[in-house]
Amino acid sequence: MESPVAVAVVPFPAQGHLNQLLHLALHLASRGLPVHFAAPAEHVRQAKARLQGWGAGALRGIEFHELAISEYESPPPDPAASMPYPSHLLPLFEAFVADAPAAVADLLRGISASHRRVVVLYDIITAFAAEEAARLHNGEGFAFHCTAASILARGLDEGLQLRMSDAHGFADIPPSGFVTDKHLEFVGKARSHQTIPSSAGIIMNTSRALEGEFIDFVTELLGAAGKKVFSIGPLNPVMDANAPEPVAERHGCLDWLDKQPAASVLYVSFGSVSSLRGEQIEELAAALRDSKQRFIWVLRDADRGNVFAGSGESRQTKFLSEFTKQTQGTGLLITDWAPQLEILAHPATAAFLSHCGWNSTMESMSYGKPILAWPMHSDQAWDAELVCKYLKTGFLVRPCEKHAEVIPAAAIREVIEKMMVSDEGLEVRQRAVALGEAVRASAAAGGSSQKDLEDFIAHITMSSLRGEQIEELAAALRGSNQRFIWVLRDADRGNVFADDGESRHAKFLSEFTKQTQGTGLLITDWAPQLEILAHPATAAFVSHCGWNSTMESMSHGKPILAWPMHSDQPWDAELVCGYLEAGFLVRPCEKHAEVIPAATIQQVVERMMASDEGRAVRQRAADVGEAVRASLAAGGSSQKDFEDFVAHITR
Repeated sequence: MESPVAVAVVPFPAQGHLNQLLHLALHLASRGLPVHFAAPAEHVRQAKARLQGWGAGALRGIEFHELAISEYESPPPDPAASMPYPSHLLPLFEAFVADAPAAVADLLRGISASHRRVVVLYDIITAFAAEEAARLHNGEGFAFHCTAASILARGLDEGLQLRMSDAHGFADIPPSGFVTDKHLEFVGKARSHQTIPSSAGIIMNTSRALEGEFIDFVTELLGAAGKKVFSIGPLNPVMDANAPEPVAERHGCLDWLDKQPAASVLYVSFGSVSSLRGEQIEELAAALRDSKQRFIWVLRDADRGNVFAGSGESRQTKFLSEFTKQTQGTGLLITDWAPQLEILAHPATAAFLSHCGWNSTMESMSYGKPILAWPMHSDQAWDAELVCKYLKTGFLVRPCEKHAEVIPAAAIREVIEKMMVSDEGLEVRQRAVALGEAVRASAAAGGSSQKDLEDFIAHITMSSLRGEQIEELAAALRGSNQRFIWVLRDADRGNVFADDGESRHAKFLSEFTKQTQGTGLLITDWAPQLEILAHPATAAFVSHCGWNSTMESMSHGKPILAWPMHSDQPWDAELVCGYLEAGFLVRPCEKHAEVIPAATIQQVVERMMASDEGRAVRQRAADVGEAVRASLAAGGSSQKDFEDFVAHITR
């Protein structure tokens, strides 16, 4: 049997991109949607191995597909390069963009053939995935923007940089960020500028608590072009450091953190694709050692294109041994992949010395940990300005334009001590804590990010009403002064017995119930639809026109106010309203992306319930009901066919 909708996820094969889209895939799979995740074999393995924050069985909800691409060079990073941009990854990127389109096209055709609807989510860099999604007769594509919403806003509004400089003192950052000419050449070949125009909309890993004004700007501008915008960050799970059961095997660094005082540890990490020069590592080491502050330092070489290719002995082996002795009891060095989410969630962690990649920025802000910003390349310079000057939850260690300089230990130590022991640092840490609470609230039930995620799921499944539409329908029912029963519940998950938690409409339900007391009844669980339709007090049915509901309504002689959502429902609505003339159309299915205003809905409700035209439709429905029931009675056509079927199979 076909599933109504399937989701295909096509990430760009770099850690910060894989990570975010795997989190999104897991959010969708946890709500019962069939999800396919497609990447080169080593990047499927990488995404799985580095996943944090989810239970051990979460990955079983996703079907992984390995995309065949040509062999590519996987050289080690060059910390001495003139620009810290990870140019060593370009052979991978070029092989992916050259070879993945054919593999993705084959995969999408297969998924399309076995589902009524396919929703394709792809990184904004991968224009080819947008094009393949557009070729599907039953497909819809959404671009995933994996950097800050303010960066997208800046690309759409040339004046934003100047306004941010005037209002907040932002540095003058090149429009493309700090990247190489070869990167710009690659982006041109990948046709990334075509991704959003080819898409139905975009999804952003951000929160209104961080970037509300930029989200509004992007939503308004792209909305005017017919694009849907959903801001659903943080995508990373917001973990509880005090949870009794860890989500995976516990890393040893967490035992070390358990022994440290609250808010006393500086976490240091430069992400997955950046490396410091040897001289800079020595200066940073001296700053950490001499600051006398507790720290965890993740010191590892940047990822190769294939992270499982042998990298040999660490280039810092001799240094590591000496530094570990010098800082014993005060610091902890990690030379492999670190459990960053759990470190940031830990109450002993006070702040984060970071390269300001958007993943790390979102994770740090979601846990209320301020940032000592050390941007390296790409979008990181903008993220650092956003954190330090707009949100005022960090201090800048080194501006990106000074990437060729070695920052001396004294300068680094000064910023560390400013954050960890000064009154100014205390204020910044307190602002970060407050911001973290707001970010987590946005991801909780009723929060803006949670609402956008639910609205996205409602849009792609076309089976639940969006939050704004629920409010308009509520206003219509209230304003019509007609008696009603409203079954308001989320659409079924794949497992209807899975725990849904509190309804996403909990706050609304309480208020609306008070407003309509004595006139209406809200049901938030499964309802006895047959008995409701059979009851003589029931006059009509506002329905999605699924065939079950259509047959049940017609058999009880109740006219339908048709609101089709997907699949066969538009035909059923036309059959009821146009052919049988036993209903009115509230909203045609092709307008599923629009919010129908309360006044329009109220007009149709009153037309059915209180007009002469509605009375005539109700009478026709009653006549149809009598005829349908007669067909089931002795001698009726349906009863006769049923008896003929039984006779045939028992002959």
